[in-house]
Amino acid sequence: MKKIIYLFIIVFNMVFICNVNAQLKIDKNIIDQSIKANGFDISKLSQIKAARKLGNFKLGIWVLGQCGLLEKDFPSREKMNEIKNTITLNFALFYSNQLMGAFSIAKFKSYDDSKLAWADSAPISPPFLDTLISGEKIEGAKIKTSTKTGCVVWIYLFYKNWLCETRFSTGGRQLNNEEKNIADNTVKIIKKIIDEIEN
Repeated sequence: MKKIIYLFIIVFNMVFICNVNAQLKIDKNIIDQSIKANGFDISKLSQIKAARKLGNFKLGIWVLGQCGLLEKDFPSREKMNEIKNTITLNFALFYSNQLMGAFSIAKFKSYDDSKLAWADSAPISPPFLDTLISGEKIEGAKIKTSTKTGCVVWIYLFYKNWLCETRFSTGGRQLNNEEKNIADNTVKIIKKIIDEIEN
């Protein structure tokens, strides 16, 4: 009987240690594509301890066709095309307990360009807060957050000409406090990654 108990304790500890030390693994081809596309080193997302898996990676452009802004809302047709066609990384991060984050990250020529990109692509209806979900601000960055629907949280990070759009959802239920903290911390880490890239 003691042997069975010892065996159970050993197996339990091994499983627990493996789960604690689990780190987000990202394919080298995806890392190379992201760095080549716009300089964002996607391998650094492994700093997000709560993330379990990266998926749905694809390169694209910021927005296709006419969205929130008309051509007259841009300084010129050339600037409109430049902003809309900015190379963008799109991917999803899967966390535990059905929490998922969908990300679009692009580097624009200027902060003003990133604001136009946001105005062209952001949902019009939700009111936006200028803080993270917790009410915290990020020094040197601009934040736009919408928690109106509750089951989907939108957070936009404007930082050093970069724009990161994130959508966190749980598949229909409200985000709990732990999930809201994970969302806020993920955005903080993306800001930290941009600092590491730009320095």
